[in-house]
Amino acid sequence: MADGDVVYGELTFTERSFRDDIERAMGTDIMRALVELITNADDSYERAGVGGEIVVTVQRRGKSQRFPVLMVGDTAEGMTREEMNDRLGTVGKATSGFLDGARVRGLFGRGGTDAVHFGPISWKSWKAGEHSSFEIIYEGGATARTRSTALRSAGPRKHGTLVKLEVQRKVTIPRQSTLITRLSRHYALRPILLDRKRRKVLVNAALGGKTERLSYPMPPGAPLVTEQVLDIPGYPGQTVTVSLSEAPASLLDSERQQYWRHSLLITSHRAAYDVFGGGVFAREPDSLHLSKLFGTADVPGISDLIRDHDERAAQKLDPTEDNPIRLVSRDRDGLVERDQHPFVDALYTALEEALLPQIERLRAESARTTRSEVSNDLRKRLRDAERVVAEFMRETEQEPGDGGEIEGVSRQAGLTVIPSRRVAEPDKPAQLVIRYRPTAASRSSVSSSTRSDGPTVTVRVTKDGSVADPIKMSLVNRGDYYSRSIKLAPCVEGTVAQVAVSHDVEKAHGVVVWEHREVPPVDELSFNHERYTIRDGGRRTAYLYAPWDLVAKSDDRPVLELKGDSGIQLPHELHEFAFDRTRQAAVCTIVLTGSGVGSRARIWGSYAAQAASARVEVTARGIEGVNVDFVERPDIPLRGWFSADRSTVLINTKSRVVERYIGTKADGLPHQDTVVGRMVLAEVLSAIVVRDVLTQRQDQQLSPNDLFYEYETQMAKLLPRLHNAFVSARELRVEQRNDDAGL
Repeated sequence: MADGDVVYGELTFTERSFRDDIERAMGTDIMRALVELITNADDSYERAGVGGEIVVTVQRRGKSQRFPVLMVGDTAEGMTREEMNDRLGTVGKATSGFLDGARVRGLFGRGGTDAVHFGPISWKSWKAGEHSSFEIIYEGGATARTRSTALRSAGPRKHGTLVKLEVQRKVTIPRQSTLITRLSRHYALRPILLDRKRRKVLVNAALGGKTERLSYPMPPGAPLVTEQVLDIPGYPGQTVTVSLSEAPASLLDSERQQYWRHSLLITSHRAAYDVFGGGVFAREPDSLHLSKLFGTADVPGISDLIRDHDERAAQKLDPTEDNPIRLVSRDRDGLVERDQHPFVDALYTALEEALLPQIERLRAESARTTRSEVSNDLRKRLRDAERVVAEFMRETEQEPGDGGEIEGVSRQAGLTVIPSRRVAEPDKPAQLVIRYRPTAASRSSVSSSTRSDGPTVTVRVTKDGSVADPIKMSLVNRGDYYSRSIKLAPCVEGTVAQVAVSHDVEKAHGVVVWEHREVPPVDELSFNHERYTIRDGGRRTAYLYAPWDLVAKSDDRPVLELKGDSGIQLPHELHEFAFDRTRQAAVCTIVLTGSGVGSRARIWGSYAAQAASARVEVTARGIEGVNVDFVERPDIPLRGWFSADRSTVLINTKSRVVERYIGTKADGLPHQDTVVGRMVLAEVLSAIVVRDVLTQRQDQQLSPNDLFYEYETQMAKLLPRLHNAFVSARELRVEQRNDDAGL
């Protein structure tokens, strides 16, 4: 080729990149897919200019159905086969009408196609006498291949779309009551649910089952501000219209931010884009004042800026400095971070200024009305209890099955079998890794006397006393060591296999037992929690799990990446998988450090075409310390819960048990210094903490019996320690003597 010849081409995106992209968009939360499909149906009604029903159907797994199925149907405009190929078959194409100014949502031109991350998905649609189907082919994971089919013709008046998603086993669908609660409270659905005259969202337990209409549980409150128009600094002509009310009691509960009923819902025309996280008021005690305020912040400029960014991209123009990236995050978690877009920072500044007078008023009222309801004696006991709770929560972060009993990958010279003991499910194959690391003296002889793929080892497998013929295999050169995975054929329950490996004079052994495991298997790459909190200036350990069979095929290291505030860091660059004996899975131990309360980031892990992510936040106390406080919430039938950042346990003095034995906050907790009252406090606090710990373990799909057993086990660990913190042995003896004396 002569100098100066230029060849033009285009980047080719592989199926792996397609899967990674939708994994980052959807994560592990099936609610993202449901919300996307429901809002798509609402947009279809909006384009058609009519009202109607959106029907969500949940078919749980049964004898005749391997996987649960979610369906979302509407009777809106519908699509022809050509329109489905155009709208659904072209990723990133703007087909919703958003760019043309329609009052619909716009999200990267992805529609509901990202939902294929959770399993096979198909659309059936009726329009203009046509009846067609469209599906994205799913083969052990999402593919970029599609199929459309012309079906039996429909009547000219029939129109609408039905989406069917077959949810794979690795994904958890919340139980029906939880599903309805979350759908009714999700911020993105709120404009739809409040538009009761034009739209109904119905949820069926199954075809022909009970139907329930979703409705947003609007909190009671007194209006404070009605349609106050504020300028957005740095953006001439852009405004935010704020309406604000005050609830009689805090609306803070244990739900995540997308389900908050307090703070400001950020909208743009008909679309809801986020719930304001509080900004400078996100820290306590201002967060408790914010939790009494609720309302809306309508920002027409959000739609305008998204539309402007997309139009410039379509015309191949550079983005402007005041609109450098798209305002909506790809992972559907709301607006992008404050430090990523100047408009978000300016908007949050305007919202903080709008909220400041109300926060200052609530601060002053709190200072005037706060009674010394907690006695000095109970306050000392609460400090002891807070230390017990923090210590217990740190212990649960390190328990077996959550990064416990980890067998590291040997860094020493010699021959090893990893893991040394493996438990495999009956009738499933089992993989082990043979690893050989030569000594410095033998390294040159190994490399010169063997082929490039490594030295030869002899493998002998003995199953229940029967010895199979020895197998010779060459290990693969990995740089400073050699390794290769071996797969043992499936066996019935109770089978034991001994694996003996030899190379020259060196020997290593491993054992495989086929039996049912109590701990659920790790089926995909996942973090042990969806959210991590780090104490300001502290450290936090996270665990990235992967199926051992996936890791045994390769000795590659996982790729880890942090995106977000610089206050959160990964201090170590080198991360490797080890073997967790309890989980029978590969595990990578990750240490995170955090500084600056309020810092937020998302950690991404990827390995072998799989990806996982988790949120990371820096709080005042993280899990290093926990506060205990009292609230009055007669509208919540719970004895207590954790605050949103998990830094404070809120005990509800309006619950019947707490009110009976301790008294209400308004009355000054009159029975707080009685032995019975403090014993009840220990019971209530234990139940709240253990429930929260089990909730955080979302990767463990426990049966009801196993969940109850785990709950009782953890209660048995924590409850005696809290009883000791609240009631001394001497006080208990005195109380018992008084009871015996009839006093």
